[in-house]
Amino acid sequence: MKLIKVFSILICMLFVANMVYAFEIDGLYYAKNKSGNSVTVISDSEGSRSYPSIEGDLNIPPQVKYKGKTYKVTAIGYQAFYGCGGLESVTIPGSVTSIGKEAFRNCSGLTSVLIPSSVTTIGRDAFKGCANISYLRCDVEGLDIANCFPDSKPVVIKSSDATDFEVDGILYRRNKGDNSVVLTNGTIAKRQFDGTFAIPSEVEYYGKTFAVTEIGDSAFYGRKDLTSVVIPNTVKSIGKEAFGGCSGLKSVKISQFLTTIGNNAFNDCDNIRSLDIDNNQFASISYFDDSRTSLENLILGDAVTEIGKNAFYGCKNLKWVNMPNTVTTIGKNAFYGCSKLELVVIPNSVTKIDESAFYDCSGLKSVTIGTSVKELGKNVFNGCSSLESLTNLSETPQEIYDYDNVFEMVDLSQCQLRYPPQSATAYTTSPVWKDFINDSGKRRSDRWSSDTRNNNRGSRTHIDVPHNQKGMLGAGVNLSFTPYFVGGSNALNNIGISAKVQYNFSKVTRGELKLGYDFADSGMSLFNGSFNFHFNLNTKSKVFVYPILGVGFCHMSFGGFGSSTKLMLNGGLGVEFKVWNELAMSVETCYQHLFVDEDYNWRLPVSVGLTYKFTSIAQKQANAKR
Repeated sequence: MKLIKVFSILICMLFVANMVYAFEIDGLYYAKNKSGNSVTVISDSEGSRSYPSIEGDLNIPPQVKYKGKTYKVTAIGYQAFYGCGGLESVTIPGSVTSIGKEAFRNCSGLTSVLIPSSVTTIGRDAFKGCANISYLRCDVEGLDIANCFPDSKPVVIKSSDATDFEVDGILYRRNKGDNSVVLTNGTIAKRQFDGTFAIPSEVEYYGKTFAVTEIGDSAFYGRKDLTSVVIPNTVKSIGKEAFGGCSGLKSVKISQFLTTIGNNAFNDCDNIRSLDIDNNQFASISYFDDSRTSLENLILGDAVTEIGKNAFYGCKNLKWVNMPNTVTTIGKNAFYGCSKLELVVIPNSVTKIDESAFYDCSGLKSVTIGTSVKELGKNVFNGCSSLESLTNLSETPQEIYDYDNVFEMVDLSQCQLRYPPQSATAYTTSPVWKDFINDSGKRRSDRWSSDTRNNNRGSRTHIDVPHNQKGMLGAGVNLSFTPYFVGGSNALNNIGISAKVQYNFSKVTRGELKLGYDFADSGMSLFNGSFNFHFNLNTKSKVFVYPILGVGFCHMSFGGFGSSTKLMLNGGLGVEFKVWNELAMSVETCYQHLFVDEDYNWRLPVSVGLTYKFTSIAQKQANAKR
């Protein structure tokens, strides 16, 4: 007996000598092999030679990630799972080549084992004392079953004939009667993700191809390392709690071919920020209820024909919605309380916007209503207190009355209304629509030109974007003629060119960075730069008049006779004309005082420029083809 103990100790010492050190991942302990790129599964850290907490099914992963490095699991060590009485089934991955001595000895509850063809060594008494093993899936050629499983007589099945199989660390189950499979909750529980996981549309196993048509119950349950999942069009069903507890999940795409989503499929997924739904049946936040307050972006695909009652009720952080030109109805309370929503473009396919659809969308600033909307329900835009611009593409204004409270809490005197030019009389005489006026009584309603009226070729709706909108970015060029004065006398007249970048801090204030070069006159050329503020005096017009105030520098080069750099103070006046939706022309004159030691020097550039206006992200998305 002493000799046996000494021999066992020597075996353990040899085993430990082949390891570098151990670590734990998802409840299993691993030791690095000498190769440095692979690991062996070992017994728990307490030295009890068993895992008392392991019960039911064990799926050993093909690889693990530790401190940023991925290791291949190549062996199951000596007595790794010795005496795990609660263990019922074990699946060994195709990466394993060796099963150590007594690795599963005395696992009395073990009934099912999968051993892949990669295994070349099975240690002595690896499955001794496992009297209840009845099912063995084994691809090892020439394996002596009686010797390896001395206490049981399992039914042996080859993997090619099995109903369950593993591909790339994911376990699938064959469906009866066809060549399709279900992605199950087996091996997936031990697989590690690096964020996004694209579920394959089909898998190949032993020469046969199977379509992935279902995601099984609890398939991804509790996988916090999963941030994005792509579900292929082949999947028809998502099982109960399939993604339950995936608190790291941020984006999900639902295809038009999905027919079933099980109960609590996305339960506790409270960080989903982006939903891409191309399915009329599931176009509702109710299937993602725990993400109601985290959702920011919503893309609805062409398969969506109706946005139902309460569909996205209370999504208070929703900032952007893409509606396709297939939606015909927006239901009651559909976007009720979406207070971060700033821009809505309702496509021309919509005929009805039901009661309170956008109630209390307090951050909503701009709305475009498509050509086919015939009915606006009560309280549709009630509480939209930030509304500044309303474009109604319908030639006939919808019939609404004061008691409908469609625009309750909207300051109509500050909201610009646009409508088709041929419908001016109808809009200016219809109840409520005629009330879009300012304090002076002057009508604020605006008939727009043909390029902004309706550009619905295909499924695009075009928006006429105000150039003074907060967050607007612009870039352009100026051509200038600059008299240069020294001591009150005109000394030089330079022709120049400059590049500029603009950003609107608000409707009233705009910042501009400008760099320019003035070509030589009388041997002197100038390189100058300025940062100026523009203050828009008439924010509602397409023609802006703006005072200019800023600072800059002027670097003067005197041919081969040296150079000088001076600071300057800028003050002037500009006029900007809106030429096109994204293009503006400006004329400016600006007094520039140079700080010099000797004479009183100043410049008076007169310039003409063009500026291209970049729309904000939300506006670009709204203008994009649906």
